[in-house]
Amino acid sequence: MKDENVLKKGIIAIVDSISLSFKDVLERAQKYGKLFAITLAVSVAAYSLLMCNQLVNKLDGVWHGSICYGGRHELSIGRWFWRFLDRFRFYLAPDPVSSVMALVFFILAIILVIDIFEVSKKPYMYAASLTFALNVSVCVCLSFRYMSSVFAIACLLGVFTAYVIIKAKNRIFIYIAAPVSIALMMGLYQAYIGCGTLVILLYLAYELYRDKKEYRELLMFILRTIIVYVIGGILYYVLLQINLVHYEVTMDDYNNASSYGLGPAIMNLPHSFLRIYNDFREYYGQVIMKTNIYEKKIYVVIFALIAIHLLIAIVNLFKRNKLKAVLFTACILLIPIGVDVVLFITYDSFTSVQMTIPLSMC
Repeated sequence: MKDENVLKKGIIAIVDSISLSFKDVLERAQKYGKLFAITLAVSVAAYSLLMCNQLVNKLDGVWHGSICYGGRHELSIGRWFWRFLDRFRFYLAPDPVSSVMALVFFILAIILVIDIFEVSKKPYMYAASLTFALNVSVCVCLSFRYMSSVFAIACLLGVFTAYVIIKAKNRIFIYIAAPVSIALMMGLYQAYIGCGTLVILLYLAYELYRDKKEYRELLMFILRTIIVYVIGGILYYVLLQINLVHYEVTMDDYNNASSYGLGPAIMNLPHSFLRIYNDFREYYGQVIMKTNIYEKKIYVVIFALIAIHLLIAIVNLFKRNKLKAVLFTACILLIPIGVDVVLFITYDSFTSVQMTIPLSMC
């Protein structure tokens, strides 16, 4: 009888959570509907030349037309969910439909970030959504027409993972929805795990600065996050192995994917740390890609202004709570790791242009 009561309570809790979530979705649709529509309209206008002329990049983009499907190769490099997504869209990737759909998912991702940090002032909301939607990294993703939707959905799933961990109240829902989201996201494009880890790291820094939560709450949040990502990683691995066996495919040596493991990743930690911070510097130093028409010195000015504001914030927090000031500083310094966390696992790979979406979210 006790077991039945526990099961009933669990089912009721899940149903209540879904009901509340549906109401929340309607409320947020009303709240952010105009922001979404305007950002999408401006983005479509900005990328109209690329879409109408069906422009692609000189890399993988030039190899594929409007019909493409994920197969053995994608599965062999760990992207097991790609083939199912392609089946859902009937293997079609025509422009402008494909690019518009990708923009929809990218914009939804940044709106979730805006909602997490409870940005209420409209100028800040529009600045955040437009600067993300209209950046070179998104343009790069659109130039891979055949897989732009894959990039965008992976980004959305990465952010959705963080959203569930931060916003959801029901623990059962958190430990089901978030790991599933991680498994699906990694099954599309593993590099975008940084979209979620970046948001979580920034949220933790935000809560430390607000100084309204007790250490126990913050510790429980960190533990919950770790558990979710561990479960999600295990679920991804299991689903990948099932697909590899079912379709009789072995892991490819693409970027040494077949040789990756926990042991080698730990052994390569020092090298990974240096490379992550170097890639972060090179992205904003316009080495990986040219992100704007200005010289890279513009980033020196921008980061100098950010550093001044952060220093003021750290000093103010230090006066209120010394330990939280130290932890806040640590969170800020760990931002490059949060963005490029995938490089800890794929320690022999490099940051390609299509992997820069998490970097562009900073």
